[in-house]
Amino acid sequence: MPDAFPPNDGMVTEAARGLAWRTEYGRGGTAIGIARARDIVNRKDLPVATWRRIKAYFDRHEVDKRAEGFSPGEDGYPSNGRIAWALWGGDAGYSRAQSIVETANETKASAMEQQNETRNGEGMYPLTPRQQKQYEDLEAVTELFGQFNTGIGEAGAHYVDAAANPFASEGLVCSNCSFYEGPRACEIVAGDIDPSAICKFWIIPESLTSGVVPVDVETVEDMSEEPVTEPEPVRYAAYPVEARRIAGRDVEFRTVEVGTLEASDEDAEGFARSFTGYAAVFNSPSEPLPFIETIAPGAFKRSLNSGKEIRAYVNHNSDMPLATTKNGSLQLAEDERGLRVNMTLPDTTAGRDLSVLLREGVVHSMSFGFTVPKSGDSWSADGSARTLREIRLHEVSVVSGQPAYAATTGATVRTADDATDTPEPGRSVDIARRYLELARKRK
Repeated sequence: MPDAFPPNDGMVTEAARGLAWRTEYGRGGTAIGIARARDIVNRKDLPVATWRRIKAYFDRHEVDKRAEGFSPGEDGYPSNGRIAWALWGGDAGYSRAQSIVETANETKASAMEQQNETRNGEGMYPLTPRQQKQYEDLEAVTELFGQFNTGIGEAGAHYVDAAANPFASEGLVCSNCSFYEGPRACEIVAGDIDPSAICKFWIIPESLTSGVVPVDVETVEDMSEEPVTEPEPVRYAAYPVEARRIAGRDVEFRTVEVGTLEASDEDAEGFARSFTGYAAVFNSPSEPLPFIETIAPGAFKRSLNSGKEIRAYVNHNSDMPLATTKNGSLQLAEDERGLRVNMTLPDTTAGRDLSVLLREGVVHSMSFGFTVPKSGDSWSADGSARTLREIRLHEVSVVSGQPAYAATTGATVRTADDATDTPEPGRSVDIARRYLELARKRK
């Protein structure tokens, strides 16, 4: 069976009529319908998958033929439904689509042939029933309201270009999507579509993906170490910085101490250009904030995969930048322990000062700034415990000062002045009041 079939004369006549009506009345049909009509008028060979879409369109819209204005002589003729019907090739198109789809179905002699048969001439493979339903629903929405745009608004597809696509290595790219019509065109998203980009509406057969959830595997492997049989004590607390609002939400900050930050790649002057450490640790209860907080494994996954730029600072001070994910000087990845950081320090005063502090073991804490999306956390019935299941990461920092609260997980923390005395477990009254109010609101 051929991979593609041309429209017949009846379809060409109907599509030309539909385009003329669109020009005259300025209504009826969508951008997809207009594009389909132009293909028909130009007698473009259409792949079997497109004929299936044409049939599906007519199946859904046959009810429009009963509406007022569909037939000549009725008030409102031609109705919007009649114009759209013509754009897709009219009755002639419906009949041809039914015939081609029926023939295509009959050629599937066995389940093996069905598995190996391409979905269309562009290399798509069969979809699962769930994916087929999603495909039809999105196509129906587009027919009703028009194509989505590439933005992030109500009609946005959350499109990210090839450079920002974190899933490309897994096969999650536009050129593998069932909606991709090429070259650089999508059936449901308007605009110039890069074949290596991706958006939130992707419908890609499993056989074209690796089936692995991407979490920057290469970065994790590059930073791998020998397994730690006895993890060092973790010190995890809130970090007192100036109030910040991002996208209308207060950004929260947490600090973690887990062993030491490891410096490496020293030059001839002793300047360590790289270091690794953890900005967050999973399943490690925090100190009272006043509630007890725990970060669940996978909480950073979506944020890391979003492609959003994350920067590293000293003490969350934006005037003292250290690195950024944008140029690769900052690499972030989740492993079994937490949010691991691999940073290349800049040859700046801040970078060199930090290198010395790292080499001398003076600095041993990291912190991260974050917000929590809707339904990203859960609370105990009494508001005393919070679990962060999804975190929107905004920044990370190397912390040179003491965190806000005393340790509760076994690490002893003292200043030089307290060397012989146990420090008071007190906390900043202002910070405590803020978190207490937060806890009460969450009850």
